Amino acid sequence: MAQLKYKSSSKKNSDGKLFFFSSLFLFLLVVSLWLLISPSEFNKCDSGKSLHECGCPIDKDLISKRNVILIDTTDPIAPGKFPDIRNLIESFATEPEPFFKWLTNGKKVEMTSLYLLSDKIPADMLPIGKFCKPPPNIALIASSSNQKIKKMQIGIATEIDEALSPLYQLSKAKASPIIETLAISTANATSWNPGGNLILVSDMLQNSEACGWFEKNEVIPKYSNISPTCELYLNKLKANLQKTSLYKNNTNVAICLLPPIDGKKPKSGLMAFWHELFQDLLSYDLIESCNPAEINLRMTSLRN
Repeated sequence: MAQLKYKSSSKKNSDGKLFFFSSLFLFLLVVSLWLLISPSEFNKCDSGKSLHECGCPIDKDLISKRNVILIDTTDPIAPGKFPDIRNLIESFATEPEPFFKWLTNGKKVEMTSLYLLSDKIPADMLPIGKFCKPPPNIALIASSSNQKIKKMQIGIATEIDEALSPLYQLSKAKASPIIETLAISTANATSWNPGGNLILVSDMLQNSEACGWFEKNEVIPKYSNISPTCELYLNKLKANLQKTSLYKNNTNVAICLLPPIDGKKPKSGLMAFWHELFQDLLSYDLIESCNPAEINLRMTSLRN
């Protein structure tokens, strides 16, 4: 009987150890998963305050691509294009990163800077806002800042609406320096790096002393006839767009073409000019689209 009692006690000890180690393993597994999917610390901001790097990681190394969306404000915009503009901004600035892409990419997120193209060319052009995609929803569950991020995203959406409100009351400007503005906005290293998405929302009518007056011509001049003065801007733009030893991915250029407000067709040769321009700068073509899914698909194809 003493031998039977010994075996019973040994079995209880064995079961107890199994329960302890199983519980410990489960606890460590939960903690490891929590640490794995927990998002990094981010810049906190509220509606009505600065939107520069709003919601972006404090650790700048956790920003993957830096995109630029440039909206042309030098001509009135047809009302039917505003949903496209809003969809572009929200898709690149406020939609969460896909979970597995975010996780396999080291929990990095994209930054998108929003610029407005005017008839003036400031020496140091600054975006009206910089937004980072939020972490995936499943990652927010593991974050103590879940509610803060969600509240901030609502504030960002409000600020985007306010930023777009002046676009409903645009009047025709005397100039539209598209090439010059592209060269300056992509020179800002905090907003842009090669390998990102460069998206132009514009009627693409270049009008400036340096790079030509498209408005005055029934047929758009050929890209090969561009002036030496304009070539200076093009050389800067080329340097800003081409991949480097640090940024090894191809830049994706997309044009969301705004139709003339008077309902007329775009001028003959207009888009041929821009296709030729970017073919020269990049050695591959741009994409004409206002659809974020198509733009992202093009970006994927450029990386394959």
